[in-house]
Amino acid sequence: MNQEAFKTDTIITVCPTCSRMLAEEYALKGIKVMDAMEFLNEVSNFQLLTSNIQTRTAYHQPCHSAGTKAPEIIKGFLKANTDYQEIDDVCCGGGGLFTFKYPELSDLIGKVRVDSLRDSLITQSPNPPITQLVTNCPGCMMQLEYLLSVGKYDVKVRHILNLIKAAYKTDPPAPHTHK
Repeated sequence: MNQEAFKTDTIITVCPTCSRMLAEEYALKGIKVMDAMEFLNEVSNFQLLTSNIQTRTAYHQPCHSAGTKAPEIIKGFLKANTDYQEIDDVCCGGGGLFTFKYPELSDLIGKVRVDSLRDSLITQSPNPPITQLVTNCPGCMMQLEYLLSVGKYDVKVRHILNLIKAAYKTDPPAPHTHK
């Protein structure tokens, strides 16, 4: 990897797999790699709004988020803004390129994840069913959307940044273009 091409001291990602790859596999010297939620929480002047998103929500923690601050930041936002339900950390089989390299094994792992959701939340009384599953991994999002649709579950899968945008109910400012 041509590190000089970055010309920055920080790289912000929206994908835990990308963060881990950049930080550990490429071992960029002098460049800090941060999850977008860590950046919003620690570095920027951005304040997470407290709003009341009226939906039963759970957080799927991507395997590659382990050891980062992102899961606790996300859970804190969800607890403050939704009817949050804690769920077990179970791999969905969809992070990184795993689902593309090993589709059969990915489906089996994903079935275990969906079964754990069904057994612990979707059909269990007295808890109402979750209507929204939030994650911070695009690979997990695609895997979970697919598996939940196959199972005909009425659960929306969203990236945390899309949920935050909805909480603000506004479009972000247009990016500044350099001339």
